[in-house]
Amino acid sequence: MPDLLQPIIKHTPFYPGIWGIPGSDSALGIRTLPQGRVFYVDSEYTTRNDNNEGTDPNAPLATLEEAYSRTIADQNDVVVLVERQTGYALSAPLVWSNRYTHLVGACIPLNGLGQRCRVTGSDTLDLLNLVTFNGDGCWVKNIQFYNGADAAQDSGAVVLTGDRCRFDDVWFNGINHAANVGSRADVYSLKMDASSECYFKNCTIGSDTLGRSSTNAELWMRNGTSKARFDHCTFLKYSTAATNFMVRLDVAVSTGLNIFEDCIFTNRGTCTDAFNVLNAGVFDYRTILKNCTLQGITGWGDVLTGLWSSDPAPVNTQGVSINPAA
Repeated sequence: MPDLLQPIIKHTPFYPGIWGIPGSDSALGIRTLPQGRVFYVDSEYTTRNDNNEGTDPNAPLATLEEAYSRTIADQNDVVVLVERQTGYALSAPLVWSNRYTHLVGACIPLNGLGQRCRVTGSDTLDLLNLVTFNGDGCWVKNIQFYNGADAAQDSGAVVLTGDRCRFDDVWFNGINHAANVGSRADVYSLKMDASSECYFKNCTIGSDTLGRSSTNAELWMRNGTSKARFDHCTFLKYSTAATNFMVRLDVAVSTGLNIFEDCIFTNRGTCTDAFNVLNAGVFDYRTILKNCTLQGITGWGDVLTGLWSSDPAPVNTQGVSINPAA
């Protein structure tokens, strides 16, 4: 009898598109859904070129901007960014407006910290932001967004205006110059603007490398951003002033529910409150904290209205809508 533990037929590994396997023909590359295509970006591979088709991993595109320009809205196209030691530096802010168009880093997931799939700005370009995701239904995974802007301007890493987007193992790192950016009130790592129903899993928002001396926040939720959920996320800050915040809730024009579960808010310095609650007269704007931890921060919020938690503060126990003092 034949040895059933050994394969009877052996095939040499091949790229599926070479042989025209249904759904992965050579003209379109590997397919994700009936119309979806996968585009590969590798800034260091020897055959990289923005004149390539980009659907063959052995002939990738060189830049993220070119890969995105090949995508088509509503097709579930995927851009795969290959891990490299150097970042993918943008020459201008990228507007990711195609709906159901996804960005995946080909690297190990590090819970939002230290990914080598990095989208960057620099202190010479001074970009206002790196990427604006205003397309609905986009999925971003295993990417680090690092904006090194040093100009005295209101800048950040990522702006999110789209709805129903998901981010897994993403690091939003946008306040990275102590002398200029860190001293401004309206800088951010992630700004959500009129966005709704978005989900963040194992993400990191902020940085504890350079000091922040103004009233800025790492996460800025404004213009009625609602129904956002942060699950097992880490918020980082290095406060050199007590007036810094982790999250700014600007509820000026709408109402809604936002949930933070199993999140850590850690501050290398000392500040008074994690949440800055603006226009607190909007009573049905609800922010719920579950199983969250504070470090280097005295209490949960500067205003109690709309903030709900049963989690303890660093010293004394917090009840529902009570702002504890350390």
